[in-house]
Amino acid sequence: MNIRIGKPWLAGCAALLVLWLGVTAPAVADMPPIQFESRDVDGAVGVATVVETVQLYFAVRNYAAPDEFIQRVAASEQRSTDGRWILAAVAAGIASHHNSDGWWTGGKDEKLKQIDEWRTKRPRSTVVDLAEAIICREWAWRIRGHGFANTVEPGAWKPFQDELHGAGKILQRSQETASNNPLWYELSLAVATDLHWDEKKFRVLYDTAVARFPEYQPLYNEMLRHLSPQWYGSVEAVDDYIAETVKHMPTKQGRIMYARLYWAFVDGQHQDFQLFEESKASWSKMKVGFEEMMKEYPDSSWNLNNFASFACRAHDTDTYRRLRGQIGGRVYEQAWYENEIEGCDRSVGGSG
Repeated sequence: MNIRIGKPWLAGCAALLVLWLGVTAPAVADMPPIQFESRDVDGAVGVATVVETVQLYFAVRNYAAPDEFIQRVAASEQRSTDGRWILAAVAAGIASHHNSDGWWTGGKDEKLKQIDEWRTKRPRSTVVDLAEAIICREWAWRIRGHGFANTVEPGAWKPFQDELHGAGKILQRSQETASNNPLWYELSLAVATDLHWDEKKFRVLYDTAVARFPEYQPLYNEMLRHLSPQWYGSVEAVDDYIAETVKHMPTKQGRIMYARLYWAFVDGQHQDFQLFEESKASWSKMKVGFEEMMKEYPDSSWNLNNFASFACRAHDTDTYRRLRGQIGGRVYEQAWYENEIEGCDRSVGGSG
């Protein structure tokens, strides 16, 4: 029996929607705090669950729960089953361009009214500034669109940059109070790349960020974006960055980081990008990193499926067959390109 991981969270979302529609103003105060067991958050489905929950509480104007949740998971460094910080899902939970247009009913102004309510209700909050910066940046990208620069309407560039400068000012004024949260650095790096900061200035910000929060993966992912061919770098720049980064880490952490960084890099490329042919990524090194990752986080179906996917791309028949046997029916759909696992089963797995 095949159990395809990828859709079950919709049932949870439906339940949340019923709750959302049924909540009245007095009931908001009675909503429970946001809590997740690490075992319940694994990969893309787990992230979606966090996103939907944070959005729900924000939408019904219960600001205390996401405020306390964000502070708690930042301070505790709580990890998901796959080893990533649960905090990493928060930005998408407050305002994401991937959501339906319904989330933006009333536009940015409606969301900023809620930010004002949040500040009124929780005047000592250090999270609300981060939420406001997220909203401004996401609105900027809705104006621009997510295609290549040559697809952007000429009239969109100025409002796009204006919104980004607004997000930057929010982050700047909140540095003293909010930069104890790695999300502040993640957002600051993202805005800096969006606005094409001076390279030296960007590097100072990045170095400060990873020195303060060396295990927060999104900081490294922002540097990958900055150095990617779509932005200001090249595949060669990414290769050099990854080699330099892992060199300064403890052995086991460096091995895992090597795999995670190339994994994150290829996720940002077009589907036809051939990692092992078009970059210096070493499958033998990635394989060791994934093996260490599976020892550290043995219950993650997300990591296991991605490990198998990379083994297939590397044409590592023995490793693919071993991992495919471990996966069995626990196929995690988001870990594979469309129809990829069927093709891998035929070509690498050796099944007919």
